[in-house]
Amino acid sequence: MSEATTTTHVPHVLWAPRSDRIYVTVEVPDATEVKVALQDEGRLKVSANSHGDHYELDLELYGEISTEKSKWKVSGRSIDLNIERKESGEFWPRLTKSNQKNRQISVDWSKWVDEDDEEDQYDWHASGGDVNEPMNMDDFYLPQQDSFPENDSGDEEEEEEKEEKADLSDLDK
Repeated sequence: MSEATTTTHVPHVLWAPRSDRIYVTVEVPDATEVKVALQDEGRLKVSANSHGDHYELDLELYGEISTEKSKWKVSGRSIDLNIERKESGEFWPRLTKSNQKNRQISVDWSKWVDEDDEEDQYDWHASGGDVNEPMNMDDFYLPQQDSFPENDSGDEEEEEEKEEKADLSDLDK
């Protein structure tokens, strides 16, 4: 009998920066035997198996990170990482320290926020993003009931228009 051979692949990586964290998605569908190693000086290592293939990733990140505060989880199609930066500041211009283009790394446009607009964005990750959880309505401003205009269906205006129409039937003569 021959042993099953596995090929090693470098997975595709999506990323999106924030001033205080980096979102990284490592695309490995149905990942098993997942190992994630983060190092404070800015190294990310991921290994996993999927459908008989082995995936390995080793990146030297652009800056230092906080391994204590960083989190990761395995979803059906990927390994999702929320990597806390050691120090908040300007967005990282790229994921890795190296200036060389890496075809395996792309911007995650679904998580992208322009640096100028970051403060305006609601942080779904901090809130848990669970639409089934009740929202704190104290955070919303609602005017008092008596400050709303009266319900005007327009019926009165229609009646006034009918009454104001002049009888022009005698002008045809």
